[in-house]
Amino acid sequence: MFDAFGCGLSEGKPPFTHERWAADVEGLREWTGAEQVVVAGGSYGGFIALEYAVRYPDRVRAMILRDTSADGSCVELAFEYARNQDRVEIKWDNFNRYWSGNIRDDDDLKASWSELIPLYDYEFDPEESAKIVEAGIYRHEAHNWCFKHN
Repeated sequence: MFDAFGCGLSEGKPPFTHERWAADVEGLREWTGAEQVVVAGGSYGGFIALEYAVRYPDRVRAMILRDTSADGSCVELAFEYARNQDRVEIKWDNFNRYWSGNIRDDDDLKASWSELIPLYDYEFDPEESAKIVEAGIYRHEAHNWCFKHN
């Protein structure tokens, strides 16, 4: 695994586009010397895995996708699920800012993710979720690109 530009511990220089991130995956493939790779992507990483496969089809031996979507329709489903669930109280201003790419700073991203994470678990464990939230590295600039521009 690697941290794409603007994510984790990588440089935070825009643009944070699917094209750029797919080219970065291709750069890693070239660096390893592999003729083909197995590309895996979960959640938003699935968009990047799919972008890579479309741009570099001869370089993909196989693909593993987890909890992702082939297009942006997953955002509509996230809103529908949030409206119809009764597990947590949704703070709609934060929810809307998260999914529209209008997060203010890294702390805001962390706080918004903390509110949303119960929606991702079939059996919500508050202690485990709190550990996941605390372990995260939050980069609101890249997040906002994902949902505002990409």
